[in-house]
Amino acid sequence: MELETLLRSTCPCSFHAFSQDKSIYEAVENAFILIYIRKNPVEMAKQLLNLAIDSNIGDQAALEFIVNALVSKGEISSSMTSALWYFFWFNINGTTAEQSRAALSILCMAAKSSSRILGFHQKGQTDGGSG
Repeated sequence: MELETLLRSTCPCSFHAFSQDKSIYEAVENAFILIYIRKNPVEMAKQLLNLAIDSNIGDQAALEFIVNALVSKGEISSSMTSALWYFFWFNINGTTAEQSRAALSILCMAAKSSSRILGFHQKGQTDGGSG
């Protein structure tokens, strides 16, 4: 949990500011994957939502940068994308309006790197959003 606290407090700004330094970029990206990506898709989505909700505008830009990089590398799975859509659609119990907005924000970030992100939305529209 200490690594997560450190990453939450320093990652977005540091990632954006130091992204030209390959070793820092890779370390931050690997930590981000470990903390936010390699988990149960719903839990992973919820943690990303919390990160987005707690972020200022500069942190949002950095988050978009890393989300784009991870989508491009295939690190963000279709299950995680589906979980984000389910948060957006309020299909996960207890979802708040703030989480729904954050899910849409992250999905928009991801869609800039891959049009497949929008395919989940279209599928959800035709099947009622069921998993």
